[in-house]
Amino acid sequence: MPTGDEYFWELLQAYAQNNISAEQTEELFQFLNRQPAEADRMLRELAEVYKDRLFHSRDLKAEISQRMKQSLLARINPAPETVRMQKDSGIRVRWAIAASVLLLFSTITYFLFEKQPKKEVVQLIVQPQHIEKDALPGFDGAILTTASGNQIILDSTANGIVSKEENTHVVKKDNKLIYSESSEADPALESFNTLSTLKGRKFQLVLADGTKVWLDAASSITYPIAFTGKQRKVQVTGQLYFEVAKDTARPFIVESAGTSVQVLGTHFNVNAYGDEFAMKTTLLEGAIKITRKDRSLLLQPGQQAVISGTDAGALQLSNSVDLDAVMAWKNGLFQFTNADLPTVLRQLARWYDMEIIYDGKIPDRKFEGKIGRDLNLSQVLKLLEKVQVKFRIDGNKLIVQP
Repeated sequence: MPTGDEYFWELLQAYAQNNISAEQTEELFQFLNRQPAEADRMLRELAEVYKDRLFHSRDLKAEISQRMKQSLLARINPAPETVRMQKDSGIRVRWAIAASVLLLFSTITYFLFEKQPKKEVVQLIVQPQHIEKDALPGFDGAILTTASGNQIILDSTANGIVSKEENTHVVKKDNKLIYSESSEADPALESFNTLSTLKGRKFQLVLADGTKVWLDAASSITYPIAFTGKQRKVQVTGQLYFEVAKDTARPFIVESAGTSVQVLGTHFNVNAYGDEFAMKTTLLEGAIKITRKDRSLLLQPGQQAVISGTDAGALQLSNSVDLDAVMAWKNGLFQFTNADLPTVLRQLARWYDMEIIYDGKIPDRKFEGKIGRDLNLSQVLKLLEKVQVKFRIDGNKLIVQP
């Protein structure tokens, strides 16, 4: 516990627990603004108290972060400035918040760098400024390509039926695309749809058999609108997480870049981005069989199949897997474990729809830690700059400077 003013420390804890009056909240923020050094120390201590709950409970982290944002915006309300940014085919608008202190609990991040014996708490404090160039985080959106070739942009499509093919209704509901399996589907007329996400997008899908699929940015899945044969087969690119509906009579098969994943009912993650050095399939629950050319591996929960190359011998089994890191993207986080700068920036490029350019030699840095994917790019870069990596944003280009 901090050795400073115990009264305000108790108010800060009460605020984090949503157990504080409006008058006490006003008093707390006046203190934080008057005493930045004391506030910094107390907030670091609060981050330490809450770190496990923040990192392992997305609901609590989002709740605290949202309360902090709403309270600050209600009490410190300067005129916002509009910054227009080009995103895909349209203009996206962001509001830059000018405030004396903007404390985002979702940015409380732990980073461990090379040659640094202890983890450092990195707390982001945004001072009053106008951010000329920035990029917003990604959001829910996708493109549905129907069997007839029609494309439906789901970003702005209202909830309800978006397509109907061969007695199968396709419904959008709360940023999720849901297929209803039809008993009248003709096995001889198997039709396929493709759901794809651009950079800076993510989406959810429920297939006709009840299988749930989450798509990360720059990913795609091609699938039958109704499963009528003896197998349930889909093709994917990018990164996707599956919760496969159990059906012992019809194995579920995921194909990507010459590799086949066969399951009956299980939870697993596939990372098959073309710009990564290896394809990784990680099993969380159940059992799956990975086949590449003439070689197969049977995975148990917690194991990962790694394919780095074009020959069958490149199929390797890994038992040392950080499942939290694998699933971080689905849980709204970037999570790095001894990751070099290009690895970090490839993830940022997909989520913020940026092109990475190195102006000179690539800095030799290693990163370990967690960052919320709900931050603007500029906020993430402030954290990365703690290890002497400099960046410049030019349009949709992120330039790494020497």
